[in-house]
Amino acid sequence: MFMRIFLVTLAVAGAVVAALGVLLSVGALILIGAALLVVALVMGALAAPRTRRGR
Repeated sequence: MFMRIFLVTLAVAGAVVAALGVLLSVGALILIGAALLVVALVMGALAAPRTRRGR
């Protein structure tokens, strides 16, 4: 359960940072936000079989 909350929090933080970067026209924030989203998606994809088995 903790892993899901962590991944959702990471994805939301990435989306917020990327949106803030777009609004402020700061390329570094856009890249950081996109990187956070990619990390959350990859971690979620790798953890998916483990969470299904754990139920």
